[in-house]
Amino acid sequence: MNRGPYVHNVKSATCHDAATPWEYFSGNYGEGESETDTFRRPGVYEDFCTVHGTATMCGAVLVGNVTLEEPLPCE
Repeated sequence: MNRGPYVHNVKSATCHDAATPWEYFSGNYGEGESETDTFRRPGVYEDFCTVHGTATMCGAVLVGNVTLEEPLPCE
């Protein structure tokens, strides 16, 4: 859910060797809009906002018994 006034999006990324490759781009969404996806296989699914870049806005969805030991580039 985008709770702020700025446009965002979600694009797949593989910043680390532990990342699970995936292809996804949400398109832009504004304030009050949301994005939903279902991850059916265990893995580390990394993403970032193309509007703000990997250094500013990124994340990871951890599915199953997995860990991400290294920091993300936006931390």
